[in-house]
Amino acid sequence: MDGDVRQGRDDGTWATPPVSVHHGVDRLPARRMRLNGSQTILLVEDEAFVAMMLQDVLEAAGFPVITVHSSGLAKSVLESRPGDLAAVITDIRLGGSVDGWELAHYARSQIPDVPIVYLSGGSEHDHRSMGVAHSLLIRKPFTSAQLLAAVRPLLAMTPAR
Repeated sequence: MDGDVRQGRDDGTWATPPVSVHHGVDRLPARRMRLNGSQTILLVEDEAFVAMMLQDVLEAAGFPVITVHSSGLAKSVLESRPGDLAAVITDIRLGGSVDGWELAHYARSQIPDVPIVYLSGGSEHDHRSMGVAHSLLIRKPFTSAQLLAAVRPLLAMTPAR
């Protein structure tokens, strides 16, 4: 995987990326965050080790997480539990026929206001041209603090369902 977390470091870092904001996420109306057992983050990452680390970070911060390793499984969750999902965090390169860009568009077709966070070694240009509106791109590698700093404000704008 490009820009992946090859080896964990003792200082807990797995990245130092800039976060790219797409299409004025800062202009969304502020909404009350409602994360509990029924408001869950869908994490889509095909690398099992990376997925496990990300899930641990998010859960330690108090976010319920459903982790899947393919876009097909992600689509199943999006179809079966749209009211339960507070956000989608997806890798771009998922190793199948559907990448993270396409998956995010599908997620928005199912849940129009769901926040999207892309994880990628890709460029901001790709995010601007292929990403959905009101989304974030976090470039790999990144620290757990950077992930949480990007995710928390975006989730704070999620409408309670």
